[in-house]
Amino acid sequence: MLSESRRRDEPACLLLVDVDEFKGINDHHGHAVGDDVLCRVAGILRQVVGGHGHVGRIGGDEFGIVLRSDESVAMQLGQRICEGVAGARFEGSDDLRCTVSCGVAQLGRSIDSLRDWMIAADVALYRAKNGGRGRACASDVSMRA
Repeated sequence: MLSESRRRDEPACLLLVDVDEFKGINDHHGHAVGDDVLCRVAGILRQVVGGHGHVGRIGGDEFGIVLRSDESVAMQLGQRICEGVAGARFEGSDDLRCTVSCGVAQLGRSIDSLRDWMIAADVALYRAKNGGRGRACASDVSMRA
């Protein structure tokens, strides 16, 4: 999508989504509940993104989403994802409340590779986590065109 979006001069965004405090969920509620959390989060991502993009699990408790849209649409989807997960209930643990943080990076001229794009989204993800978790943050303006 990176090269295709550049060739067509179309916007594209990468969202990195990370389950907040996932290790604590596994430690306090057990791995079966942790597995359910990952499955439910994946379902919420697919539901919110729909046909607007592609969702995949990167590893552990982190997911990636590639969208053919600009940053404002990606941020709206990121916020809907955060709200959807925060409102979810999980199998085997009535008291479990889970949140996710999202980092959004729009493809820009300063991004030369998939690695650069992931770094930009990762920086935004950590800004979301450092800002209180359960939120979406966009990459710094200096990372875009």
